[in-house]
Amino acid sequence: ERARRDALSANLRRQPLSLPDAPDSSPTFAFTYTLLLPLLVILPAFISGSIAADTITEEIDAGTLPLLLVTPVSAAEVVDGKMLATIALAPLQAAAWLALVGINGTSIADPLPIVALAGALATILVALGVGLALRFETRQSTQLLYSLAVFAVFGLAALLPESPPNTVAKLALGSATDLTYGLVGGYLAVAVAGYLLARWGARRAIDAE
Repeated sequence: ERARRDALSANLRRQPLSLPDAPDSSPTFAFTYTLLLPLLVILPAFISGSIAADTITEEIDAGTLPLLLVTPVSAAEVVDGKMLATIALAPLQAAAWLALVGINGTSIADPLPIVALAGALATILVALGVGLALRFETRQSTQLLYSLAVFAVFGLAALLPESPPNTVAKLALGSATDLTYGLVGGYLAVAVAGYLLARWGARRAIDAE
Protein backbone atom coordinates (compact mmCIF):
# COMPACT_ATOMS: atom_id res chain seq x y z
CA GLU A 1 0.00 0.00 0.00
CA ARG A 2 2.78 2.42 0.91
CA ALA A 3 4.74 1.64 -2.24
CA ARG A 4 1.65 2.05 -4.39
CA ARG A 5 0.82 5.43 -2.87
CA ASP A 6 4.39 6.60 -3.40
CA ALA A 7 4.23 5.57 -7.06
CA LEU A 8 0.94 7.43 -7.61
CA SER A 9 1.64 10.37 -5.33
CA ALA A 10 1.64 12.85 -8.24
CA ASN A 11 -1.95 11.86 -9.10
CA LEU A 12 -3.35 11.94 -5.56
CA ARG A 13 -5.17 15.16 -4.70
CA ARG A 14 -6.10 13.88 -1.25
CA GLN A 15 -5.29 10.93 1.00
CA PRO A 16 -8.28 8.54 0.92
CA LEU A 17 -7.32 6.96 4.25
CA SER A 18 -4.47 7.60 6.60
CA LEU A 19 -1.98 4.77 6.97
CA PRO A 20 -0.95 3.40 10.34
CA ASP A 21 2.60 3.91 11.51
CA ALA A 22 5.13 1.59 9.94
CA PRO A 23 6.06 -1.33 12.22
CA ASP A 24 9.51 -1.35 13.76
CA SER A 25 10.20 -4.97 12.80
CA SER A 26 10.28 -6.56 9.37
CA PRO A 27 7.02 -8.30 8.34
CA THR A 28 9.11 -11.07 6.81
CA PHE A 29 10.91 -11.58 10.13
CA ALA A 30 7.64 -11.80 12.05
CA PHE A 31 6.07 -14.14 9.49
CA THR A 32 9.07 -16.47 9.48
CA TYR A 33 9.38 -16.92 13.23
CA THR A 34 5.77 -16.70 14.37
CA LEU A 35 4.01 -18.58 11.57
CA LEU A 36 6.27 -20.34 9.09
CA LEU A 37 8.65 -22.14 11.48
CA PRO A 38 5.89 -23.33 13.88
CA LEU A 39 3.92 -24.61 10.89
CA LEU A 40 6.93 -26.49 9.49
CA VAL A 41 7.52 -28.15 12.88
CA ILE A 42 3.94 -28.96 13.91
CA LEU A 43 2.41 -29.99 10.57
CA PRO A 44 4.67 -33.08 10.12
CA ALA A 45 3.58 -34.29 13.57
CA PHE A 46 -0.08 -34.00 12.55
CA ILE A 47 0.62 -35.91 9.33
CA SER A 48 2.54 -38.64 11.21
CA GLY A 49 -0.47 -39.38 13.40
CA SER A 50 -2.75 -39.54 10.37
CA ILE A 51 -0.40 -41.94 8.55
CA ALA A 52 -0.12 -44.14 11.63
CA ALA A 53 -3.90 -44.39 11.85
CA ASP A 54 -4.07 -45.32 8.17
CA THR A 55 -1.52 -48.12 8.54
CA ILE A 56 -3.74 -49.76 11.17
CA THR A 57 -7.10 -49.27 9.45
CA GLU A 58 -5.73 -50.53 6.13
CA GLU A 59 -4.51 -53.74 7.81
CA ILE A 60 -7.94 -54.18 9.38
CA ASP A 61 -9.83 -53.44 6.14
CA ALA A 62 -7.65 -55.82 4.14
CA GLY A 63 -7.85 -58.52 6.80
CA THR A 64 -4.07 -58.83 6.89
CA LEU A 65 -3.60 -57.97 10.55
CA PRO A 66 -4.17 -61.57 11.78
CA LEU A 67 -1.66 -62.79 9.16
CA LEU A 68 1.06 -60.74 10.81
CA LEU A 69 0.61 -62.72 13.99
CA VAL A 70 1.52 -66.04 12.35
CA THR A 71 4.93 -64.66 11.40
CA PRO A 72 7.92 -64.72 13.77
CA VAL A 73 7.18 -61.04 14.49
CA SER A 74 5.41 -60.50 17.81
CA ALA A 75 2.42 -58.23 18.31
CA ALA A 76 4.63 -55.78 20.23
CA GLU A 77 7.10 -55.66 17.33
CA VAL A 78 4.29 -55.03 14.85
CA VAL A 79 3.08 -52.10 16.91
CA ASP A 80 6.60 -50.77 17.46
CA GLY A 81 7.38 -50.93 13.75
CA LYS A 82 4.29 -49.05 12.69
CA MET A 83 4.52 -46.42 15.40
CA LEU A 84 8.27 -45.78 15.33
CA ALA A 85 8.37 -45.51 11.53
CA THR A 86 5.71 -42.80 11.50
CA ILE A 87 7.05 -41.03 14.60
CA ALA A 88 10.49 -40.72 12.99
CA LEU A 89 9.06 -38.81 10.03
CA ALA A 90 8.29 -35.63 11.99
CA PRO A 91 11.68 -34.86 13.59
CA LEU A 92 13.45 -35.78 10.35
CA GLN A 93 11.23 -33.41 8.38
CA ALA A 94 11.56 -30.69 11.02
CA ALA A 95 15.36 -31.01 10.98
CA ALA A 96 15.38 -30.84 7.18
CA TRP A 97 13.18 -27.71 7.20
CA LEU A 98 15.36 -26.02 9.81
CA ALA A 99 18.46 -26.80 7.77
CA LEU A 100 16.81 -25.43 4.63
CA VAL A 101 15.69 -22.15 6.20
CA GLY A 102 19.15 -21.85 7.76
CA ILE A 103 20.77 -22.20 4.34
CA ASN A 104 18.43 -19.47 3.10
CA GLY A 105 19.63 -17.06 5.78
CA THR A 106 17.16 -17.55 8.65
CA SER A 107 19.04 -18.04 11.90
CA ILE A 108 17.80 -20.84 14.18
CA ALA A 109 19.20 -20.29 17.67
CA ASP A 110 18.30 -23.59 19.35
CA PRO A 111 17.45 -26.30 16.79
CA LEU A 112 17.84 -29.44 18.94
CA PRO A 113 14.97 -28.67 21.35
CA ILE A 114 12.81 -27.79 18.34
CA VAL A 115 13.51 -31.19 16.77
CA ALA A 116 12.85 -32.85 20.14
CA LEU A 117 9.54 -31.00 20.38
CA ALA A 118 8.59 -32.20 16.88
CA GLY A 119 9.35 -35.77 17.93
CA ALA A 120 7.34 -35.42 21.14
CA LEU A 121 4.31 -33.99 19.36
CA ALA A 122 4.53 -36.70 16.70
CA THR A 123 4.65 -39.42 19.36
CA ILE A 124 1.59 -38.00 21.13
CA LEU A 125 -0.39 -37.74 17.90
CA VAL A 126 0.73 -41.14 16.60
CA ALA A 127 -0.39 -42.72 19.88
CA LEU A 128 -3.71 -40.93 19.50
CA GLY A 129 -4.12 -42.06 15.88
CA VAL A 130 -3.26 -45.69 16.63
CA GLY A 131 -5.64 -45.77 19.59
CA LEU A 132 -8.51 -44.38 17.52
CA ALA A 133 -7.77 -46.75 14.63
CA LEU A 134 -7.91 -49.81 16.87
CA ARG A 135 -11.10 -48.58 18.51
CA PHE A 136 -13.11 -47.57 15.42
CA GLU A 137 -11.33 -49.67 12.74
CA THR A 138 -12.67 -47.83 9.66
CA ARG A 139 -10.58 -45.19 7.94
CA GLN A 140 -13.36 -42.63 7.56
CA SER A 141 -14.41 -42.66 11.22
CA THR A 142 -10.84 -42.77 12.47
CA GLN A 143 -9.63 -39.84 10.35
CA LEU A 144 -12.64 -37.70 11.23
CA LEU A 145 -12.25 -38.31 14.95
CA TYR A 146 -8.48 -37.90 14.72
CA SER A 147 -8.84 -34.47 13.11
CA LEU A 148 -11.34 -33.36 15.75
CA ALA A 149 -9.15 -34.72 18.53
CA VAL A 150 -6.09 -32.89 17.18
CA PHE A 151 -7.99 -29.60 17.19
CA ALA A 152 -9.03 -30.30 20.78
CA VAL A 153 -5.47 -31.17 21.82
CA PHE A 154 -3.97 -28.03 20.32
CA GLY A 155 -6.85 -25.97 21.67
CA LEU A 156 -6.03 -27.18 25.17
CA ALA A 157 -2.31 -26.65 24.53
CA ALA A 158 -3.08 -23.02 23.69
CA LEU A 159 -4.18 -22.58 27.31
CA LEU A 160 -0.66 -23.36 28.54
CA PRO A 161 1.63 -20.47 29.50
CA GLU A 162 3.28 -21.04 26.10
CA SER A 163 1.50 -22.75 23.23
CA PRO A 164 3.57 -25.08 21.00
CA PRO A 165 3.90 -22.43 18.24
CA ASN A 166 5.17 -19.92 20.80
CA THR A 167 7.65 -22.47 22.11
CA VAL A 168 9.00 -23.05 18.60
CA ALA A 169 9.28 -19.32 17.95
CA LYS A 170 11.12 -18.65 21.22
CA LEU A 171 13.57 -21.49 20.64
CA ALA A 172 14.23 -20.31 17.09
CA LEU A 173 14.76 -16.71 18.18
CA GLY A 174 17.02 -17.60 21.10
CA SER A 175 14.64 -16.08 23.65
CA ALA A 176 13.69 -19.35 25.37
CA THR A 177 13.19 -19.27 29.12
CA ASP A 178 13.26 -21.98 31.77
CA LEU A 179 9.52 -22.34 31.19
CA THR A 180 10.14 -22.99 27.51
CA TYR A 181 12.59 -25.80 28.19
CA GLY A 182 10.33 -27.13 30.94
CA LEU A 183 7.43 -27.36 28.51
CA VAL A 184 9.59 -29.23 26.00
CA GLY A 185 10.49 -31.67 28.78
CA GLY A 186 6.80 -31.96 29.67
CA TYR A 187 5.88 -32.78 26.08
CA LEU A 188 8.58 -35.45 26.01
CA ALA A 189 7.25 -37.01 29.24
CA VAL A 190 3.68 -37.04 27.90
CA ALA A 191 5.00 -38.55 24.66
CA VAL A 192 6.70 -41.44 26.48
CA ALA A 193 3.58 -42.13 28.55
CA GLY A 194 1.36 -41.92 25.47
CA TYR A 195 3.60 -44.26 23.49
CA LEU A 196 3.65 -46.88 26.24
CA LEU A 197 -0.11 -46.65 26.70
CA ALA A 198 -0.79 -46.95 22.97
CA ARG A 199 1.67 -49.83 22.68
CA TRP A 200 -0.01 -51.67 25.53
CA GLY A 201 -3.51 -51.09 24.15
CA ALA A 202 -2.52 -51.99 20.60
CA ARG A 203 -0.79 -55.17 21.69
CA ARG A 204 -3.89 -56.27 23.60
CA ALA A 205 -6.12 -55.48 20.63
CA ILE A 206 -3.89 -57.34 18.19
CA ASP A 207 -3.59 -60.34 20.49
CA ALA A 208 -7.39 -60.41 20.73
CA GLU A 209 -7.59 -60.64 16.95
